[in-house]
Amino acid sequence: MTDETKEKLVDAALKLFAEEGYVGTKTRLIAHEAGFSEMTLFRKFKTKENLFDTVLIEKKELILEEIYSIFNGNKVTDPVESFRILIEYFYRLIETHFQYISLYFNERRRVSESIIEEFIDYLSQYLEIKFPNIKIDSRVFAFNIVSFVYLLIFDKNMGYTFVDHKNAVRKFIEYNKDFIMTY
Repeated sequence: MTDETKEKLVDAALKLFAEEGYVGTKTRLIAHEAGFSEMTLFRKFKTKENLFDTVLIEKKELILEEIYSIFNGNKVTDPVESFRILIEYFYRLIETHFQYISLYFNERRRVSESIIEEFIDYLSQYLEIKFPNIKIDSRVFAFNIVSFVYLLIFDKNMGYTFVDHKNAVRKFIEYNKDFIMTY
């Protein structure tokens, strides 16, 4: 089985697991969504649980690679501008990977490894390095950032208009800049 076949099955599984949950997603539908037979799915993954675990692991690695690239690529020295870049990047990252993050939240009891915790730990370490005089617990601040951005994207994906997202991001940056400023 080619990597392309595997990728199509993983992408279809992510979509359906995110929409219907683990229990509600039938392997027949995953195979159909990917354009393959259910036999092809089972040849590759053996079980639905193996497919679910593959989705979690492969997409996690993809997201973490993207996170590492922004952290390593953000060479801006102005703290407020650097923070703005970080928040806008996270907005795009969570928007792009919303299905995966929703799957994680909705199926948390099935997830053996905590990507959100790893994500927050890494963001916390980044905040401490990028803003050495940060005036708030970096882990709490990282959790605040992830929560804020996730809820904005959730609002958008559900079709709600709870807030104007661009304005909310701008205000979030403005309200939190004192935590990162190094006077």
